[in-house]
Amino acid sequence: MEEKRKNSLALAIGFILILLIAFFTYYKNYKNSEIQSEMASEDPDAKKNEEFSKKYAISPQDLYAKMAGKEKIFVLDLRTPAEFKKEHLIGSENIGLNDFFAKIDSLNENSIYVLLDDGQTNDAFNLISMMAQQKDYKNIFFLDGGFTNWKSQFKPTFSSGDPESAEDQAKVKYVSSDSLKKMIEIEKDILIIDIRKPASFADGHIKNSVNIFLDEIEKRKNEIPVWRKIVFCDSNGLWAFKASVQLFDLGYTNTYVLSDGLDTWKSKGYEMVK
Repeated sequence: MEEKRKNSLALAIGFILILLIAFFTYYKNYKNSEIQSEMASEDPDAKKNEEFSKKYAISPQDLYAKMAGKEKIFVLDLRTPAEFKKEHLIGSENIGLNDFFAKIDSLNENSIYVLLDDGQTNDAFNLISMMAQQKDYKNIFFLDGGFTNWKSQFKPTFSSGDPESAEDQAKVKYVSSDSLKKMIEIEKDILIIDIRKPASFADGHIKNSVNIFLDEIEKRKNEIPVWRKIVFCDSNGLWAFKASVQLFDLGYTNTYVLSDGLDTWKSKGYEMVK
């Protein structure tokens, strides 16, 4: 009986000790959190950055809504040219820091400008923060979270077209030289776009095709009617693939790629004109 009583007492003491340890651990963490919170609220730089972000940051959702609403917005992408070429916001402009500083004074006060970076460097935040020290800008903002945040919200982008990407492959439909020849003979709404360089186009192209160089697809999209069936062609199909992906990103769905290219078209003896 005595041994049983001692065991019960030991268990009770152990349980109380566990409770005390848990309480002090919780209290310590709570006080540390409270102290850190107080330090952050008392830190003038942290408070200033928070207020600055509220004033000059724009979320992907708000930017997308403004762009969809046809507001006069200029998106200036501060990332490297290589990053921009690979993928960017539709209609945005790639601009270096030096170029941006050169055009600050010429910015239209009736337009909205949004700067973006990759979401890691904080280049856009730092740039506007520095500018705001000299002038209170009313129409310049930075994209909160940068390009990474835009992508994470599944907002539309314009990509260069990656043949190794399953996502890009899903955007493309193919047609062979034989099938295209039959389509030309039967259908009337086909528009063949040759995306080679002008000199190559001048050397020989499919009759009635038009020349829009690959690098000009985005800026010349208004020349491409949405209602027509579009077939992109080049020498071997690679650039045509990229062009089809790009046009898909711009909202076109009835596009095709000449899969075996103009080299095969010519080898089959199909008509080429100059």
